[in-house]
Amino acid sequence: MSRFYHLFLCLALCSLAAENAVEKEALKAEEKAVKAAKNDARPDKTLYFTTNDGEKRELYLFLPKGWKATDRRPLMMLIHGGGWRGGSAEAYFLQGRDYADAGFTAVSVNYRLADKDLTTPTLFRALSDAKAAFRYVSEHAGELGIDPAKIITFGSSAGGHLSIGIAVLPGFDGQEPLCKPAACVLLCPVLDTGEKGYQPAYRRLKEDGVRFSPAHHLREGMPPQLIVLGTLDHILSAEQAKKYVADVDKLGGKCELELYEGAKHGAFYRGKYYEESRPRIRKFLEENGLWPQ
Repeated sequence: MSRFYHLFLCLALCSLAAENAVEKEALKAEEKAVKAAKNDARPDKTLYFTTNDGEKRELYLFLPKGWKATDRRPLMMLIHGGGWRGGSAEAYFLQGRDYADAGFTAVSVNYRLADKDLTTPTLFRALSDAKAAFRYVSEHAGELGIDPAKIITFGSSAGGHLSIGIAVLPGFDGQEPLCKPAACVLLCPVLDTGEKGYQPAYRRLKEDGVRFSPAHHLREGMPPQLIVLGTLDHILSAEQAKKYVADVDKLGGKCELELYEGAKHGAFYRGKYYEESRPRIRKFLEENGLWPQ
């Protein structure tokens, strides 16, 4: 009995160590992106949205050349990753400037991070904040010079989870109906936090994992989605992504998957894979009538 117990304990510790390594690698990609952003782009203005419990949080605004409040431009809402407990809105400053240069209005969302132990209330709070940010830009479309029917959510890793989560996960902010992005661009996203999904989240959430899991709440009428994924991603495999695409298709939805050979998790912030993925993202948005004219 003792020998089997020690074997079980050893396996459990090895599994926990592997999960911690996965989380550390995701955070490392975010930190690298933040450092790159600090050397380059800066927002044109800082706005503030109010969370569901009354706290003020930043929305970093990037404006296109010739912007006017009377415009009706598409809005790119950028949501950074980092395992929900790391990363920074600055990670997407470069993308904010790039999309503004293409004619979008763009915002990078400073949602509240989960605590270091990923406790359930703080994980749920991140999603609540993302919903509050979306509702803010929708309600202030006239001041931002945007078309409220053309708000695109765009996020990596945990930010990808929040980007689709606001559209399919009910509750969390005390408001209904669900937010309605025009489209979701999901880079190496966390899609499943259930028992067979992303274990660092499920291990903390347990029975709440399904409630927090986009893959368990797919429905008719979802926004079109594009998943951008590397073949060496250690969080979402190509097989898992293909199953998700098939599940969306069964419900009459549209979800496209673009795989990049050799790309690891978090590879799409800057550099080779960022540049290679940009034309594909543009094609997706053009096909859905969301690229600036």
